[in-house]
Amino acid sequence: MRVGRMSAEDSLATVLQRIFRSSKYRTQAALAKDLKVTAGAVSNYFREKNGRVPDEKSLRRIAELCSNSQKEREGYEQAMMQALLREKYPMMLVPVASPISLPPLQFSLAFRNQVRQDLAKFSVRRCRARIEQEGVSWRLVQQMLDGRRVLTRPQVTALAKALGADVETYLSIMCSPTDPSGRLASSERELLAALTSLPKASRKDIESVQRQVHGGPRPRRRPKAGPASPQKPLRRGR
Repeated sequence: MRVGRMSAEDSLATVLQRIFRSSKYRTQAALAKDLKVTAGAVSNYFREKNGRVPDEKSLRRIAELCSNSQKEREGYEQAMMQALLREKYPMMLVPVASPISLPPLQFSLAFRNQVRQDLAKFSVRRCRARIEQEGVSWRLVQQMLDGRRVLTRPQVTALAKALGADVETYLSIMCSPTDPSGRLASSERELLAALTSLPKASRKDIESVQRQVHGGPRPRRRPKAGPASPQKPLRRGR
């Protein structure tokens, strides 16, 4: 489900969360098992500014495991690479023609409130039976209402049918618009992968060129301490 554009403020951790919440995986431990890493490692991937990020091979594997098609896999892979580069190259934010679409981090509050309102029409037992009869997990619906998961379009359609709601209304309000500003210059996955492996010295050179071309802000430098100028004696008037 590609319903929201990648925002310039999306960190790598946020992009990973958006991809994971719309995937087939219900727990981080299940994803960790297929990645052949510990559950703690995956948990760290999803945390902001923890200093631990997956390597390029792991990012490609995550894109492969969490996608439903080749096109979606390539989009996920590119989005993660761009988010990683954004953290390494903060001066390389420039607009591109075709921004990447990603699943939302969570469904809009209006959608979740509408689902709660429709759930209230039935008893809990009946709601659960009707929803699971349409092939949607009751636990998944509860996680969606808490803002911890998102549903696919077929699941949203099934949920609407189970609750006797209008399908088009559900589809129109399920996602909030995202900020389309700020994109990286390159959309080539090979280039993105190559840039992530550059040493820090090379990154500074590239950022310097970017500032000269795009007129970005220059890093502040502390003024050098020079010799103290002699104090002139104050003249007092008569």
